[in-house]
Amino acid sequence: MSDNIKVVVKVRPLIPREVEEKLSCQWRVKNNTLYQLDQNGKESGQCFTFDKVYDKDTKTSDVYEDIAKPIVESATVGINGTIFAYGQTSVWKNVYHDRDRRVTRHHSSVCI
Repeated sequence: MSDNIKVVVKVRPLIPREVEEKLSCQWRVKNNTLYQLDQNGKESGQCFTFDKVYDKDTKTSDVYEDIAKPIVESATVGINGTIFAYGQTSVWKNVYHDRDRRVTRHHSSVCI
């Protein structure tokens, strides 16, 4: 694990209401860059590059394995680490531990 700050984004899938309203995703992911899409699904010119970008089809468990797990493992041997997860209200962003300090559920996600 390197000693620096990394910014990682996971684009969320559409919620049921958005699917029912036949809305489309507002972002396209290419090479760790998010491209904002217009109403026709074409790139609007705005883009944002991050250290890592996961698309809407990426499983939360994959994000955990790639990003959070190395930080958690380092913390168990005494190396400080912080995971800051930001997302919409009601989106799971916590890591739960059981009494044996094993991760039992991980729903960390960062949503756009």
